Amino acid sequence: MPLWLSALLQPFLAYMLGKEQLRRKQAEENLELQESYEKLDEQNKSYRDRGKSGLLERLRKSRESADQ
Repeated sequence: MPLWLSALLQPFLAYMLGKEQLRRKQAEENLELQESYEKLDEQNKSYRDRGKSGLLERLRKSRESADQ
């Protein structure tokens, strides 16, 4: 391979390698975030469900009182 071609290819290959490493790092971080969100979601599930049932109960009562 001619020296001038090697000199042109080297920065390009370094750029592409850096870009790929950045993409992998971001994918790992996104996966960690997703796992954290799922864990928090599971921990808060009972609170969320309790809130929904309470909201539905209040909605039902308000509809019953409006019907009377």
